[in-house]
Amino acid sequence: MALENVTNHLWVKPDLFSHFVRSFQSPWVKAYFDIGNHVRFAPPEQWILALGDQTVRIHVKDYKLDPADPNGMGQGVNIREGSVRWPVLRQALESVNFNGWMTIEGSGSLSMAERSQRLDQIIAGV
Repeated sequence: MALENVTNHLWVKPDLFSHFVRSFQSPWVKAYFDIGNHVRFAPPEQWILALGDQTVRIHVKDYKLDPADPNGMGQGVNIREGSVRWPVLRQALESVNFNGWMTIEGSGSLSMAERSQRLDQIIAGV
């Protein structure tokens, strides 16, 4: 079972989500990390590092923070058009030896070819 960090404010700190997943003490309970869902609470690379080997799947999604909003709000945008620092996130994935599936979620205004090209850039670390 993979638990996803959905946008319901249940986990607003990387360590809280990591602790929750680990609290099951089961090899059958892991994390399905959605990159865009918690950008407003902490940079995605912090979530990746906190979850470590608990992450088995990733939703590739972006979110653009509004610098004028003190509450960190913003909006979902196409991948590679928001506030995610993709090369930094890619390095975090490398440091925890992530080798699971990554699925693009959102980016509906992009063609499938463009989504694929952008994901290839993320995987390449650029």
